[in-house]
Amino acid sequence: MIASELRIGNIVLFNDDGKEYTVVEINKNGISIVDVSDETWIEIDMFSGIPLTESWLIKFGFYQYGNQNLWKQRVKRAEHKSSITINTFCHTSTTNHQYISLNTFPFKKIYFVHQLQNLYHALTGTELEIKN
Repeated sequence: MIASELRIGNIVLFNDDGKEYTVVEINKNGISIVDVSDETWIEIDMFSGIPLTESWLIKFGFYQYGNQNLWKQRVKRAEHKSSITINTFCHTSTTNHQYISLNTFPFKKIYFVHQLQNLYHALTGTELEIKN
């Protein structure tokens, strides 16, 4: 993992303890995470991406649509009085990656949670958050 792949708010996996943490600060050598109540700096190579799975799609509010491999989330944009549909084709059982598509044209293969978070932000201008 390299720092340029990350944004503040990304969820990453700490290799030492296998736990998921949210990035709160980034520099070229490391990232800062919040562990309990303390903020801790750790070298970037101690982290890895979290594989994007169906359970993560559900956490982020995606829902199955049509067949079992198509997941959607509608994003309402009040200023445009329209919505964007983000589709991901989840093929974790065979190829372990997803495609993000707009208007059913697949354009980006992604493997990790932070990649989905970054694409979502780039497309919508808002953060992809875990739904309760």
